[in-house]
Amino acid sequence: MEARSGESNLNYENVNLGKFKINSSSDIACNVILKSATLSDANGNGFIIEPSATVSGQSEAQCTDGNQILQLKGKACFMQGQASGLYQGSYTMVIVYN
Repeated sequence: MEARSGESNLNYENVNLGKFKINSSSDIACNVILKSATLSDANGNGFIIEPSATVSGQSEAQCTDGNQILQLKGKACFMQGQASGLYQGSYTMVIVYN
């Protein structure tokens, strides 16, 4: 597979975004929808984090069994030689109950 233009300069790193506990009835289903985070610094440098969630080792965050622990992870995509420093941004997480 060939790298697209500029892809050879990209680095990817896994990041731990934490975890939280969902408490609900055993017959309630929930889905988690995540949107990417774009982080930037005061100088206009930036990178992207693609968040993902797993429940009990499942690749998709769909819980149907009452109390669950949701693990949030992400894949940071940044350029080689990325400027160090303080970056800020946010990602969106929606929890839908049925």
